[in-house]
Amino acid sequence: MVNKITGLTNIEGSLRKKISCILDSVGVEYRIFSRVKTLQSLEEKIKRKGEGYYSAANGKKVQDIVGIRIVTYFYEDVDILWNILKKKTDYYDAQEDNPKENEFAVIRKNMICKMDPQNSQTLEECKSEYDSLKYVDNTYEIQFRTINSEGWHEIDHLLKYKCKQDWEGLNDASRMFNGVYASLETNDRAIQSLLDDVAYHQFKHRRWESMMRMKYKLRFTEKKLSSDIIRLFDEDSKLAKEMYRSDRANVLFQMSSHSINIPITFDNIVFVINRVQIHNQKLRDLEPENISQDLSVLADR
Repeated sequence: MVNKITGLTNIEGSLRKKISCILDSVGVEYRIFSRVKTLQSLEEKIKRKGEGYYSAANGKKVQDIVGIRIVTYFYEDVDILWNILKKKTDYYDAQEDNPKENEFAVIRKNMICKMDPQNSQTLEECKSEYDSLKYVDNTYEIQFRTINSEGWHEIDHLLKYKCKQDWEGLNDASRMFNGVYASLETNDRAIQSLLDDVAYHQFKHRRWESMMRMKYKLRFTEKKLSSDIIRLFDEDSKLAKEMYRSDRANVLFQMSSHSINIPITFDNIVFVINRVQIHNQKLRDLEPENISQDLSVLADR
């Protein structure tokens, strides 16, 4: 029999490892956090919602006994990682707010996924020991945030969401609090725009490795862009421009969709971009044999 601490902790570790492997394979910059909801927290949530809310007739269950949080360095990566994980996990549902044109409000981006059979079985074994777990579904939650907004969300959850009564009648304070989040989102967008400008500057000055670094913003290894690729870009301005204009989101999505797990070097990312979008034979000829084999699933794209 699996006790509560071991069983739920094992589920958390299993899910965290799976998600980390998916994200590491495409080289994105991120931080990952996870937690298991304590029995005390679970019971408080049930009390706050009311047991009738989780009745069989209502058909609702607690879906975040395990919570995973993905914190991205860059604003654009929230949507990219959302789309990757939606495809690579057993996606079930979403808690996603739509932005309003004339009103600023915090936008949640949370994904609900089903546990795999092994973790589901572990959860059932835990339920046999703890009555409160009967309100829990075999799902888990993934939250997406940027590194700039992470601290704000923590404060909001601790001192606003859980203490709504403390903010009653304090409309100005609530607006100011949300205004802080608005400034953080503005900063996220400003950083993204600034890095795009730097990538364009490096492209115009024919600094190809720097262009790739600013354009793709991945965990590149220290291995430099090869002299053969540099020479090709120097000789073929059209090819260099196609590389600069490549669709980063699509490239990363294709890498994940086809389980391309190769070292994140400048050369390798150039080879992936070429396979997915450009189809230049001279670049194909530069692929090492082992990398060419790994990318063969992209050959017909």
